[in-house]
Amino acid sequence: MENQIQKYLMIPALLGLLSCYFWGLNLWQNRVDGTLNQEINDLPVFSEQSEPKEEVKINLNTATKEELMTLSGVGEKIAERILEKRETLGGFHSVEQITEIQGIGEKLFEQIQPHITIE
Repeated sequence: MENQIQKYLMIPALLGLLSCYFWGLNLWQNRVDGTLNQEINDLPVFSEQSEPKEEVKINLNTATKEELMTLSGVGEKIAERILEKRETLGGFHSVEQITEIQGIGEKLFEQIQPHITIE
């Protein structure tokens, strides 16, 4: 019984060793014939001066509860309150109107203001 268990344990170990061997052989072959260097040279180069991606702002008038919850500091309750206020107002006319919502104070508003819009 122990011999059978040892045989079954040896198979994955041997497969692992073989895969390491072939991976190493492939790496060595790439160094010899230069294909690895060519592949590296073909990779795109990104400079430090690359333009950062423009952040997508969350539209308070169309956002779902889940989208609102992606804002730092906005949990499920505050997201639900934003949706209720939006429904009551018939839509926000300025982003500052969310400060009227319980749980959104000056600090939280300053934190999320760059990430929200009404357009």
